[in-house]
Amino acid sequence: MGIIILIRHKQVLYESIFMKRKFVLIALVSILLGNVGFAQIGINKSVGVPPLFNFQKSNNGSYYINSIRYLLNVNDSLKNTNRSFYFQMSCTQYSFVGAFKQNELLFSRELNLTNKYDDELKSMDSYDTLNIYSYLNVLPDSVKYVFFNEDHLRPQTRVTILNSLEILYKKGFRYLFCEAVNGKDSLLNTRKYPVIESGWYTSEPAYGNLLREAFRLGFAVLSYEDTNKAVLQNNGKVYLASDRETEQANNILNFISKHKDAKILVLAGHSHINENKKQGWMASVFKLKSGLNPLTIEQTDMAEYTAGSYSNNLFKLFRSKYQNKLPVMLVNNEGKPYSLKANSYDITLFPSKTDYLNERPNWLINLNGNKEYQIDMKFWDINDTCLIQAINTNEDIERSIPSDQILIEDIKLNYALYLRSGEYTIRRFDKNGNPVKSLIVNVE
Repeated sequence: MGIIILIRHKQVLYESIFMKRKFVLIALVSILLGNVGFAQIGINKSVGVPPLFNFQKSNNGSYYINSIRYLLNVNDSLKNTNRSFYFQMSCTQYSFVGAFKQNELLFSRELNLTNKYDDELKSMDSYDTLNIYSYLNVLPDSVKYVFFNEDHLRPQTRVTILNSLEILYKKGFRYLFCEAVNGKDSLLNTRKYPVIESGWYTSEPAYGNLLREAFRLGFAVLSYEDTNKAVLQNNGKVYLASDRETEQANNILNFISKHKDAKILVLAGHSHINENKKQGWMASVFKLKSGLNPLTIEQTDMAEYTAGSYSNNLFKLFRSKYQNKLPVMLVNNEGKPYSLKANSYDITLFPSKTDYLNERPNWLINLNGNKEYQIDMKFWDINDTCLIQAINTNEDIERSIPSDQILIEDIKLNYALYLRSGEYTIRRFDKNGNPVKSLIVNVE
């Protein structure tokens, strides 16, 4: 069904870095996040802009839209301090506001990397495709540890995990460990929805909905990020990348030592699920210390760019043959999954082909249970750049991560939100981050 308006509208007044570049990036973050004012941005010059992360203390829409404005107007000399990192930040912020076309365009233009692998398949003739959900449905009961990775810049990878949760719950998995979750949010499992303080990447709506789905099913959500960095530095010790990997693994293993029968799902970023013992990532430390062998599912090696290029030749070959609507793996005639990096991961996933409707990707539109809320440009008085955001009315309107939101930049196009059944407060924020209109709707 469509949207039922319950209350009349009202006017209202209403935020894988390469480890070898760590010190350069820290310097850039300090500059980007702390030292740029509205005078440099050219908007509302009489008002000073706080550091980027301080937007979290204001209401949701102001944080999200001001973060985009802030990064868009950083001067070129600061951007070029570490161009790759700057555009990673920009892609991330565009993903937060549902502007996936802009995210993909930036990714294509600035972060497009075509990798070559010596053992890359040259032909797929001896392989068939199998979607990941069918594979997980027949996962042996003996599998107790499943490690997924995600691309922090591309929320499509989170949707794959969200769609896997119910299957794994039925298989006995009860614990979801998330690298991105801030362990200091002690109320997360009681509140059962993420807020702006729950983490950085969890500020993205698809990640927020992943956590909501986990809570709906009955998962406990746990953080496993290393928190010892400050302790080491205060004791005069150098904090190494390997320290982080070791402590992440230790935190998961300490839990397992107290819950020996637990089935655990781990969601990590990029290479942290790499099992290759020579490279020292979290999963390899986990495996070496415990003798346990997690099922590792790699989602980040296969990327498709808007310019029609691909992250590697295998994916280009794959896409010439398959226009898959679900994420799939390649399996040989014995049913064994293919891995692009067999010494590092068990399975390589090939994402679904992305198409757009109402400026939204099909992997979001088709998410199980989603309903369309068409944005009426006339009703919402949209004549310039703005943000349209939906917050469930059962959640804290100023702190909750939106269930969906979209940055509107071209007022000639059609836009929509995609939401599960429930009651939501829909709000419009103008280009300066000021809330200007609100409506409560019931999605059925």
